[in-house]
Amino acid sequence: MLTIRNAQMKVLSAQQRQKFVDAMCEFLRLQFKQELEGISQTSLEGKVSAALNNASRYGLRSHRDCCRYLNLAVTYGWEFEQLPENAWMLEYLTDPNAGNPSQRLQRLICQCIYKMEVEENNRQMHEAFGTIENLDADEEEQYDELEEDELLIAKDWDKPFDLGQNP
Repeated sequence: MLTIRNAQMKVLSAQQRQKFVDAMCEFLRLQFKQELEGISQTSLEGKVSAALNNASRYGLRSHRDCCRYLNLAVTYGWEFEQLPENAWMLEYLTDPNAGNPSQRLQRLICQCIYKMEVEENNRQMHEAFGTIENLDADEEEQYDELEEDELLIAKDWDKPFDLGQNP
């Protein structure tokens, strides 16, 4: 009968983890070439290993969940959930009322995708229609020359108006 001691199990576990870290580094380099361009292999391995430790704290155990968590880490920063502007992300990862860890991660990813889509839509709208801040000098001069009654006044926007009446 074969007996595996605890020390041997730890060595096997460490080897498996290192294989996974190596595989994730390779995957991330393929998926995020530009973002990881200036990071050395040793540094990337350290960042991936630390991020996997974070993922584990949130109950993420499967290779798939860890990979998805790493995608977030590269996109938003290696410790993205610790940044004050991302406090909402930490809430998503730790909300006990939002299902199991995989479901919480899925919910976070869906929200991130939604926010990215909204930001892209806003960017396109600003590009298409411009904003007052983006007016060139001639346009700004024309805007400044408008009489007050020619401008839309925000306080009048909510007033009802009847399209059937002729002035």
